[in-house]
Amino acid sequence: MGRIVTRGCALQGIIGWGLLALGGCAGSQNNQDCIPTQKPGSCCKTDQDCRPREKCVPQMPQGYCAEPCSLAAPACPDDTTCAHFVFTGSAGSAEGYYCLAKCGAGFVDCREDYFCKRVDADSQVCWPN
Repeated sequence: MGRIVTRGCALQGIIGWGLLALGGCAGSQNNQDCIPTQKPGSCCKTDQDCRPREKCVPQMPQGYCAEPCSLAAPACPDDTTCAHFVFTGSAGSAEGYYCLAKCGAGFVDCREDYFCKRVDADSQVCWPN
C-alpha cells in the first residue's frame, strides 16, 4: 500500500474498494461556519442536516453527510461512490463504508477544507485536506 502526503495529511491506499486512511489533518474542525446544503459531502452537526438515509460523520472536518454502504450492497446515489475509509482527526476517529460525494468533471466542487481525490479509475471523492 503506497503512502502519499497531500496538503499536510497522510493518505494511504486508495484503489477501487481500497482503504482510505487519513490522520493529523490541519483545517477547520469546528462547525461554527456550517450551513448544511442537503447534498452529499455537506457539512453537518446531526443526521437531520443530511439527506434521508445519510448519516452525519461528525469526526470529519465540519461533519460530512454520507450514506452508509458495504461491499455486499455498494449501490450509492449517482452523485456518490462507495468507499471504505478510516479517518482520525482532532474530533475523533471514524471508520466504515460510506457513499462519499463524487467530484471532478460533471460533479460538485468540494467544499472548503476538502479536495478531490481519486479512489479508482472512474471515481474521485471529496476528502479532507
